[in-house]
Amino acid sequence: MVGCVTPSPLSNYATSVAGGNTALSVTVGAFSTLAGVFLTPMLAVALLSTGIAVSPAAMAKTITQIVVVPTVLGLALNEAAPKFTAANVAPFGSLTALITTSLVLGGATAAHAPTLLSVTGLQMLPFACLFHAGAYALAWATARAAGSSSKDARAMTILSGMPSSTTATVLCSKYFPDMAIAVVPTVLSTIVMANSGLALAA
Repeated sequence: MVGCVTPSPLSNYATSVAGGNTALSVTVGAFSTLAGVFLTPMLAVALLSTGIAVSPAAMAKTITQIVVVPTVLGLALNEAAPKFTAANVAPFGSLTALITTSLVLGGATAAHAPTLLSVTGLQMLPFACLFHAGAYALAWATARAAGSSSKDARAMTILSGMPSSTTATVLCSKYFPDMAIAVVPTVLSTIVMANSGLALAA
């Protein structure tokens, strides 16, 4: 699921800290969010449906509710009142994303603490680290090979290496409630994503 979701809102903040192209990050993130309504369920069905029942329509509805609606409302507010947004909303965007991520992560961690601390959970941690490290490395190499500037490459690298594991956690919790182990990789990914992305940006 982590590989099926769109970039995390934290990626925009990390891109800014890293000196990357923030405008590119926000634009790609917004389009990815809208495309994710269709692509995330399609990828989930393609990758998981051989052994797990997945409802693409229901998943698309959930993604719309928790990701797309807030994004569209934010874009609409910025378009209607750019000065108000810049002065009263934008300064708190990164903090809001961090708080939201922390709340979802905290709830999922508390609910699945025994599994996270078990041998199985600890065995999954290296794979979560490799997943994000590979995403960063592949995105950077691809962007530079395509002729992107250093600023653009930083944006694409952070966008690729910081998927919204929080969204993946919500989707797994909602659609795979009988598979407690399914949430564990997404929780571990959220921890690795937030720490590695911000550390890389700094």
